Amino acid sequence: MAYSDSQKELLRQGLKQVHSRYEDLLEDDEGSNSWLSVRESIAEVTGTEIASSPKNGQERIRQFVEGYTDKSKPGVRLYPKNPKWLTDVAEYLIDQKILMPYELEEETIDYSAFIKLSGQLNSGQEGNDSQIPTGKYIAITNGEWGYDYIELFVHKANSNGISRAVEVRRKFSKEDFDENKLDDFEWQGETLKDHHNNGGWIVQTNERTLLIFMKDKISDSNYQYISSAASENYLLGGELNEVVFFRQDMPLPLFDEGDLSQGNINRLGKNNFIKFELDASKSQ
Repeated sequence: MAYSDSQKELLRQGLKQVHSRYEDLLEDDEGSNSWLSVRESIAEVTGTEIASSPKNGQERIRQFVEGYTDKSKPGVRLYPKNPKWLTDVAEYLIDQKILMPYELEEETIDYSAFIKLSGQLNSGQEGNDSQIPTGKYIAITNGEWGYDYIELFVHKANSNGISRAVEVRRKFSKEDFDENKLDDFEWQGETLKDHHNNGGWIVQTNERTLLIFMKDKISDSNYQYISSAASENYLLGGELNEVVFFRQDMPLPLFDEGDLSQGNINRLGKNNFIKFELDASKSQ
């Protein structure tokens, strides 16, 4: 089974959490190897031993989680694409209650409507071959009750010019949030207040405006992202490094007929403009 970028990121996060546990357990055990312990634990649950030797197996797991470098691509961290044993990793993480099965589900909705929408948005514009940007984009928002750490994964567009998007949103209280610990999954396990993993689709206009249509898996409600500002380089045809999306789920209620006071209008933008930055560490 070929896993998407967002699914692989969830598997990495789960393995990091397991590895962190073994690091703590083996801290005073001289000569121990926490990655080897991860390999052995997976084998115990699934019956699959990753790689023919323990040494190779532990290194392959570590490279999948932490990445590796290549002299031909200095400064870039690379990751194995789709190791065959990821299915066993998924089985293991679900067995250990680190991931829920629904978190690894991919949307299978009919996207014919998006094909029509994409055609309409780009009609009358010949010669437009711009591609929807791909990669992992990160945002941190500060709400009334706490912080949201948002990861937006944009997959490669299909032949119809439509990309799949996955949003992973983690919520932390104001008291617990620490931006420097976002890769510490043991800390996340102790402080995480809520976690959502939603899917949707992206289309792009000829003006390079991005429209993302998402559906919340828990509430089944719809919401949209509309790009309102982006890197100048992207608008000129280059890569997208920074983008500001306006997030919209439903119209705000007008308390009285025709109530479009300035105060009510100001509420429209409150906490709805979200700046995302490309996670350069995930560049392949």
